[in-house]
Amino acid sequence: MELLCDHGDGQCYIDVVDTGIGIGEDQQEAIFQEFHQVKPKGGSKEGFGLGLAIVKRLADLLRHDIGVESELGKGSRFTVRLPLVEFPGDHASDEDDAHEPHPKGASGLVILIEDDVNVANAWGLLLEAEGYQVATAASATEARADSV
Repeated sequence: MELLCDHGDGQCYIDVVDTGIGIGEDQQEAIFQEFHQVKPKGGSKEGFGLGLAIVKRLADLLRHDIGVESELGKGSRFTVRLPLVEFPGDHASDEDDAHEPHPKGASGLVILIEDDVNVANAWGLLLEAEGYQVATAASATEARADSV
């Protein structure tokens, strides 16, 4: 598996490339649905078929495009496209590796209620990247107790 990142035409392209079984053209829309899996004949059942559905949902929430290119027997390439935004005062060049991301002007406190620590951490990172402060709680009761 490879993770690649490139940019051009005002977009940042994040690609995940594998050399797995590939996905037939007739399945390429369905793989983004919950609990959908593409398995080779006689293949073992691994996972729950939720990973791509979660990625698609997050991409949709953040208004980013996600796509797939695949060839049976050769593998797949999943691409998430993000807009590149230049902020006033940015004078970054291609050689400038110290470019820091900027929030999109969002602000405020988000109380994130999620009982799965890994999911809460992932959402927290996404929200913080958008400029929000994030407080997490495992339940509504915990969130209410922490806010008093």
